[in-house]
Formats: sequence, C-alpha cells, structure tokens
Amino acid sequence: MANDFPVIVPPSGVVQAGALAASKFFSPLIEEPHDRPLDTKSYLGTPVYSSLIFKALSGKDLNNLGEDVKKIVSEPFEMTEILMSIDQTKNIVKTALNGRPGTVKEYISKGDYMIKVDGVIVNQYPLQYPERTVKALKTFLDLEQSLEVAGQLLSIFNITDIVVDDYKIKDIQGTRNQVGFTLSLLSDTEFKIEPTYVVT
Repeated sequence: MANDFPVIVPPSGVVQAGALAASKFFSPLIEEPHDRPLDTKSYLGTPVYSSLIFKALSGKDLNNLGEDVKKIVSEPFEMTEILMSIDQTKNIVKTALNGRPGTVKEYISKGDYMIKVDGVIVNQYPLQYPERTVKALKTFLDLEQSLEVAGQLLSIFNITDIVVDDYKIKDIQGTRNQVGFTLSLLSDTEFKIEPTYVVT
C-alpha cells in the first residue's frame, strides 16, 4: 500500500525520528507563537505564564457571611506565583471472578479533577510580611461553598468551579516577605435535581 506522505531517508539508510516532517498531519507538539506578549510580571520579577483566580462572590453567595468576609470575597483574588497540576480520576467498578486472573472492569463515569496548586505569596517590600494577602487567601479557602475560578490551564479542562479539599500555608525559611501555600482542590459540577411526576 502506498504511503500517504513521503518518508525522508538519510544517506545512512536509517529512517530517523522526524522523518514525517512533510506529513500532512498536524503535530500537537508544535505551537504557533502567541500574538500577545508576556508583559505581566510577578513581584519576584518573573514573567507570569499562568495564574489562578478566585472570582468575586455576589448575590446569594454572600448570604450568611460576616461584613469583614463580604468585603474580601466581593473582589477577585489572583495568584500568579504558582505551579498547578491536574489529575483525572475515573469511576470504575472492578469485580473479581473466582478462578479468573485479574478483574472485570465496568466503566461508570469520569470522576472529579484533582487539582494541586503550589504557590508563593510575595510582598513587594522585602521586610514586610504579606499579612493582608494571606488573610484574604485564607478567607476564600475557608468558605463553605464552591468557588468560581479562572485560569489558562483550568480552561483547557473546562474547569469553572472548584471546592477546597484541604490546604497548607507555611513560612519560607530565610524570607520575611514570602509565604508559601499548597492547595488541594476538586472540580465541581452544578447538578439540578428536578422532581418527576408519575401520572396514574
């Protein structure tokens, strides 16, 4: 059967990786350059490639919250000095059968995305502790409801809402103006339960 694309054979006669350079297929490993320059920088002076934003709360989401909390969560909270990873779980029922090696797998559905965020809060003044920002982050994390979020990596996975599973906030040795944090988040999907009526 004829090839759909030419294969480049070097003088050695060995077909090398990348020989499909003339292929008509698109390679997902090759990205087009971005039109928008990366002109946003963090307090550490490093370019911001991606960030995590807790969107501001409004309306009924502010019910039963104290005035101090409302003041903080009514504004968006952006984290720029972060590294994020996303794991996908799947709900699979595994059944062992007598006398048979392995298990029978029954795929049920995709599970939640598990999101881990490692980051640093930085005060632009080297000798000043970032107390207000740490308190603001803690206020969002302590809310007993899902949070609406935004971020470049999250948008690829269509993640718009999360719940906070657990978190850790820690000092960084040798610094006064930096505080580290680790967040464990779970993607959240809104479900609407509608009553059904049986006509007899």
